[in-house]
Amino acid sequence: MAWSIGKNIMRKYLLGVILCFYGVVCESREREFFLQGNNFFELGNYTEALESYGKLENKGPVVWYNMALCQYKKQAFVEALIDLRKAEKSAGSDLLPQIFSLLKQVQTELGKPHDSEFHEMLIWYLSYVSLWWSQLMFLFCWFLFFLMHWRMWVIAAWIRKSLAIVFILSGTTLLLIWWTSYENYGIVKKQSPVFVGSNEQFHTVGAVSVAESVVLKKQKESWYKIQSAEVTGWVPELVIEPLK
Repeated sequence: MAWSIGKNIMRKYLLGVILCFYGVVCESREREFFLQGNNFFELGNYTEALESYGKLENKGPVVWYNMALCQYKKQAFVEALIDLRKAEKSAGSDLLPQIFSLLKQVQTELGKPHDSEFHEMLIWYLSYVSLWWSQLMFLFCWFLFFLMHWRMWVIAAWIRKSLAIVFILSGTTLLLIWWTSYENYGIVKKQSPVFVGSNEQFHTVGAVSVAESVVLKKQKESWYKIQSAEVTGWVPELVIEPLK
């Protein structure tokens, strides 16, 4: 029995060593692909740079921004727009100015209006706040309010006002985070008619244009039900690039 226990421990140890080694190898490969992409970009080989970046399994905001730069240099403005939208979702405050600057240039080339100041301020704000910290502060303030009401505590007015402000700010932040993550958006890659149902035999109810942002409501086989500013209906999934 002791021999059996020893064998099990040894197997788990070997498995842990193998997993650690595999993780180190994967991390090294990811770094190598990233550096290759950077070198190709500096040499002006944008297609090769995109191929190297595309091999990365975990693409962060820096990678998406670099890919957008490559697409912009190749004058593939729709693809650049898609990569920039993916970059801004998780970018930090240090990268956002570069993203917003390139985004305006891409939108100008596509003949699309620039993002509103409210949109940029919202992205800026969410880049600074933490979901975990907002949840903690919201629950902490709610718990204190509950104790104050239950125990009939007499607390100075400025403390109550401060708690109320923190409670409202943290609650609003949670709503914004939920709202921005709940809606599934996509970018139209090529112009397409919008159908009543998920088949080209249905009647058309309108059309979506290239680089238009749409809300993805539902997916059925190879079709998306989308909602744009002017129309709601179904389009083939090949014309949409989901941003999630």
